[in-house]
Amino acid sequence: MADSFVQGAFAFTCSIDEAALIEEAWQHSADLTGEFEPGSVSPEFLAIFPANGDRDALSGFTAIFDDAQFPDFGADLRVENSLEEPKTCTVSIYSTTDFQPAPIAALIQRCC
Repeated sequence: MADSFVQGAFAFTCSIDEAALIEEAWQHSADLTGEFEPGSVSPEFLAIFPANGDRDALSGFTAIFDDAQFPDFGADLRVENSLEEPKTCTVSIYSTTDFQPAPIAALIQRCC
């Protein structure tokens, strides 16, 4: 059996509000993956990831992952404010070993 690794790196420009939602998702993912109690969930986040009918407020978010019990993007995130356009940010997502394209794409589609 061979090991395979998916690498990826890209950047895009979005609004400050969109970048804040992406950062919130990244933090919830890190909390859940590290088995920490997730922080508070913003109303904006719940609007784009509505709960799937159960008591877990993050169930709509974890549904974008192949394994909802292990919601990891497999990548790092960097958000930088634009100096030229004060209402925009540059979001960079990159990884060298376990890049998860499907949940990352779903996150960007919903946040942006």
